[in-house]
Amino acid sequence: MPQPSAHRADTFLLPGVAEAYRARPPYPPEVIDRLIDLAGGGRVLDLGAGEGSIARRLVGRVSSVVAVERSAPMIEVGRALPGGTDVTWHCEAAETFTAPGPFDLAVVGEAMHWFDLPAVMIRLHDVLREGRPLALVDRSVRHARMPEVVEVIKRFSRAIDYDPTYDVADDLTDRGLWVRVGEVVPTVTLVRQSSQAYLESLHSTSSLARALMTPEENAAFDAAVLETLRPITDSDGMLTLDVTARLVWGSVRSQSVENA
Repeated sequence: MPQPSAHRADTFLLPGVAEAYRARPPYPPEVIDRLIDLAGGGRVLDLGAGEGSIARRLVGRVSSVVAVERSAPMIEVGRALPGGTDVTWHCEAAETFTAPGPFDLAVVGEAMHWFDLPAVMIRLHDVLREGRPLALVDRSVRHARMPEVVEVIKRFSRAIDYDPTYDVADDLTDRGLWVRVGEVVPTVTLVRQSSQAYLESLHSTSSLARALMTPEENAAFDAAVLETLRPITDSDGMLTLDVTARLVWGSVRSQSVENA
């Protein structure tokens, strides 16, 4: 169960990926509410914040939000979206960020698996108030034609090392880098999205970015996905998506078990 190769995260530095990222469906409201509870109204650090899909929704509900993201195009997109100018952005790597603490909550949405885990946990231990949590959020988008779309993705994906069994929360636990405290999986949220926007969200991933494919491959992928979705696309070109998220939180340890 190896950690995904960090070099694939360089895909998120590309401007086209940042634009496509905004097409991802939003995190369920219950996740945002739980993060606010975990923060206790205090100061929040969002690591690997992307275009601020979590950070921007915390604005006005906690004392302040600091977002760390190493992709300048992602930050540019995030600043232009609602709430973006109220977030304090830092364009730097998660492992070496300089944003000063203390923070009452650190959150990582769909990005922790790209990081040098020991290095990030050392930084978090330094900036989190004593006893305050790190929260990890993952998002899942499903629909009635998901198995068929997955088969299309497999034909075009650049993620040759993809391992669906990898779980970063388990990895942190196994390495002794944190103590897991709690976990919730909110109820399914139904989201209406155009089939074109859903297709664009697929191009926001590290393995399906348009820049990774030839023009011919992009055209073939797009056509195959849209044709696969056609039976569940209504007359307005819209899909109904089931969106869920898993939220796990825990306490950061000052050193791993192997170094203790």
